[in-house]
Amino acid sequence: MNSTHRLRIAFLAGAVAVAGSFGTVAHAQTADDAPEAAPVVAMPAASGPVTINWTFKRATGRANLTFNPDGTYLFSGTSSGQHPKKDIDVALALKASNGAIMVFHFVGDAAHGTQWSKQGRSVILKDNFALFSHGYHWSGSIRFHESAAARRAEYEARERKREELEKRAMEARERHDEKVEKEILAQLEGLRREVATKEREHHERQSSSGDDGSSVGSVIGTIGGVLGSVLSFL
Repeated sequence: MNSTHRLRIAFLAGAVAVAGSFGTVAHAQTADDAPEAAPVVAMPAASGPVTINWTFKRATGRANLTFNPDGTYLFSGTSSGQHPKKDIDVALALKASNGAIMVFHFVGDAAHGTQWSKQGRSVILKDNFALFSHGYHWSGSIRFHESAAARRAEYEARERKREELEKRAMEARERHDEKVEKEILAQLEGLRREVATKEREHHERQSSSGDDGSSVGSVIGTIGGVLGSVLSFL
């Protein structure tokens, strides 16, 4: 179930951003394919481990996060729903009392459900754990995007169809069959319009989900905007 995936944790404060990396969208949208954002939740001061348990409302699954004063962390989760040709994109963000934001990010194949579990130790988390001693807020975002493999397969299928139509149009022209040629050219024009529409929808989805086209931009926008974050420079 677990596929090639990416986990990212970023610590951002003021006008300085420090990021570390750990490890490495034309189909009908179902109800649990729709983007989902967790509400901004206020949490009490933390002197010990910080623990977040987020159950998705639309998608079937949950995300869990624990990190400790010594900098060790565990970011895990699962999504049992099947999303053919889709990748799942999950981001969980915490905002400390001084406006600093930490983001945990996962991307993986959602065709047959997915699960992830990444643990490690971060100097950034250890050095800044005290920021959570006066309380903090968290929010999350989950999105499903058409996978790169699905986009590639779709592109290749369109190219094969285009080449076949162009070949048939040429053959019709050589036969001086203007009626058939006109019908095939109309099909080619319809294919071009379909491609243009898909490209426009893809770019619109990217724009609506943040500069990086992912759940990270969405969750930072949510937790930053609601709480008056200093991250407007991003």
